[in-house]
Amino acid sequence: MDDLLNELVARIEDYGLRVQAHPLRESHDIGYDVDLVLSRGRARQAFAMQLRTRPTLSNLDRIRPAVAGPILPMVGAASVSPRSADAFRRAGIQFIDSGGNASIHFGDVLIDVRGRRTDRDQPQPEHEKGGNLFSRARAQVAFVLLQWPRLWRAPQREVAEAAGVSLGQANDAVRMFRHSGFGPGGHRSDTELLDLWVAAFPTGLATKLTLATYRGSVEEFRKVNAEDPVFLAGSAMSGSWQRTTCFDRRP
Repeated sequence: MDDLLNELVARIEDYGLRVQAHPLRESHDIGYDVDLVLSRGRARQAFAMQLRTRPTLSNLDRIRPAVAGPILPMVGAASVSPRSADAFRRAGIQFIDSGGNASIHFGDVLIDVRGRRTDRDQPQPEHEKGGNLFSRARAQVAFVLLQWPRLWRAPQREVAEAAGVSLGQANDAVRMFRHSGFGPGGHRSDTELLDLWVAAFPTGLATKLTLATYRGSVEEFRKVNAEDPVFLAGSAMSGSWQRTTCFDRRP
């Protein structure tokens, strides 16, 4: 991992930051690989970094807002996919990869770089392989486990029924969550599971909940019947055109 660290230090320095790298302190949780101190002018911040080849929300070790006092966690990677980068940003996880894609913020420093290409042909180590922790079915299972924690110890047929998934999908999801450190006796909290679930929601489960999408002008809008309720949501695309998502309000 020394070569990867050297690449990441060079990318950070390209952005005008001074970098000091130190061996990991014994007081830090297992899972972090190196201590960094980044500075620019009067702004200075200590980080504990996890080094990964292709990190995702599911293969990271525990990421907390603070590692020890004022020290913040950071992910250093050979390559971060655009989807994982978006999920990290939503989850508030700072990162940088060997191509220079980054989300770093402290003091008056804000670095947000996207779209840089990296070498994606490098084989992925066996210990970093794994499925999407928040695929649509697993996200449904995570939701019911967060809503009703007693289901962690319930028969998995009950979990499957509550989540609206098959028994096999429920078994797979619970197994993966426990393997990742969640659940009773695990080293990761329900709060962290909720934060990661929320970060993955827009590009995962949310797409399944959308009933239909429409596109058109809303400058001259008329109801079919005067008493019909209408709810619009969306963002302007260009001029008077807007992409609108409609949600069913029926129980």
